[in-house]
Amino acid sequence: MAMRRLAWPGHRRSANPDCWVVLDLETSGLDTGRDALLAIGAVALGAHRIVMADSLDMVVRPAQASSRSNILVHGLGAQAQRKGVELVNPWLDLAQLAPALHPRCLAQTLDE
Repeated sequence: MAMRRLAWPGHRRSANPDCWVVLDLETSGLDTGRDALLAIGAVALGAHRIVMADSLDMVVRPAQASSRSNILVHGLGAQAQRKGVELVNPWLDLAQLAPALHPRCLAQTLDE
């Protein structure tokens, strides 16, 4: 998937348009009301290169380990999940909030 900037009305450009943060979230499923966040990965991209020194990789401890079929998808076993850090703050899928903040944006997903 190629990265591109979304053009929302009133969107202000950042001071450094070549700086990006790429996130990867692992969850126990696709239902944000029922499924749990399991892991967060993030890496900075700057000047057309990956900045490994500016990265994050953490496993979040869910209330219960995900199912075996889910573990086969993301490779994060029950033992690793139990050793994860406790989730301090609630999380929100911003894809659900984006239409309210930017009603004139035609993109339905971040992949468009």
